[in-house]
Amino acid sequence: MQNLALKTLKEKLIYYPDLGIFIWKVSSRRTKAGSRAGNATKQGYRQIMINNKNYLEHRLAWFYINESFPNGDIDHRNLNKADNRIENLRVVNDSLNKQNTPKYKNNLSGYKGVVASGKKWISQITVDYKHHYLGTFETKELAYEAYCNKAKEIHKINLVNQNSVI
Repeated sequence: MQNLALKTLKEKLIYYPDLGIFIWKVSSRRTKAGSRAGNATKQGYRQIMINNKNYLEHRLAWFYINESFPNGDIDHRNLNKADNRIENLRVVNDSLNKQNTPKYKNNLSGYKGVVASGKKWISQITVDYKHHYLGTFETKELAYEAYCNKAKEIHKINLVNQNSVI
């Protein structure tokens, strides 16, 4: 991605940091000046094609404002992958980025960090790619409480989203 020049980006697009969107400055075969740049990916991010190469919008936003590509992952603080307002973006390592994720769509318990085990519920958390068993509980609510307690202890940077993982 570093082969894109900042000058080229700013010649073609204008970024509105409070809205988190890019607008085309120039028209081309595929674009119309004044229209919103990019489209959504299957994963929920937005991407923009510049010089026949796709770039993730959040990484372009960081580049546009900070004048260098991020050295690490870009995390969306509020978990919304399409919200590319500069205040919603931060550079983090992969481990921190994975902490700030919602529960998986195929999660049957309804709670992040909680899985069924027969008639009981197991609480677990992942830190630096290692799974940590937190215990087996009679209810999924108790298992989730254990997850939240451990998350508060080790995930200091992501406490803002602690209540949004259910």
